[in-house]
Amino acid sequence: LEAKVSRGNLLGTYTEVGSTETKPIKIKAPIHGKLIFMEPADQEISPKRICIMEKCKHDVIMSDMCTFCGEKVQQHFNESVGFAHKSFLLSHDKAQELYEEMEIKVLNDKKLFLILDLDNTLIHAELIYRQSNTAERLELGFDPAKEKDVSILEFYRDKFVVKLRPFLQEFLANLSLKYQIHVYTKGTRDYAERILKQVDPYGIYVSNDRLISRNEMGDNEFKSIRKVIHDGSMALILDDRS
Repeated sequence: LEAKVSRGNLLGTYTEVGSTETKPIKIKAPIHGKLIFMEPADQEISPKRICIMEKCKHDVIMSDMCTFCGEKVQQHFNESVGFAHKSFLLSHDKAQELYEEMEIKVLNDKKLFLILDLDNTLIHAELIYRQSNTAERLELGFDPAKEKDVSILEFYRDKFVVKLRPFLQEFLANLSLKYQIHVYTKGTRDYAERILKQVDPYGIYVSNDRLISRNEMGDNEFKSIRKVIHDGSMALILDDRS
């Protein structure tokens, strides 16, 4: 028996042996967690163990709420990972479990991990217009619409010209045969997701689930490979900065 229960849930009703009280005793869950063992309900019991519960570890949190038990929690030790939804925070143990599962899957596929930077590695983006008190504009000297692998990206009130690295699609296609590809950037997630739509429009080689951005870095100034994988010997990193 393993069942999810919340604090206050009715677990069963019992009558104590030898008691003159005829009204059944209601047993309610004292905590949020998992019910491991439970004596059959609606029977007479002696003073003994009625049930065993495991307190919820809050392994997965979204918007300050545990996705398992529903309790509102705020735990600073939780971490985001590059293969889970950007709004999820995982406990260290849960993150470790998922890392190990992913590493085993990648090894079973006879692949390794490839971690790619975005700006100045896969693409080059130049700010050409910024709307401010005094508008800033960069004259390009060419028509982006007539250039191969060049596009204009409007991002909030800014405008960028984006150039893909030559032979980028061939690069990703070839390396995807030997690697699971992840992208790690210090840019914001909104910006990175917009760029990835141009790099890989159909998510064939790299998806948003394998994107780490500034939003997931927390207070860290530097990139940490542990956001992607715990065993660094399984990863190849390609970045324009050392």
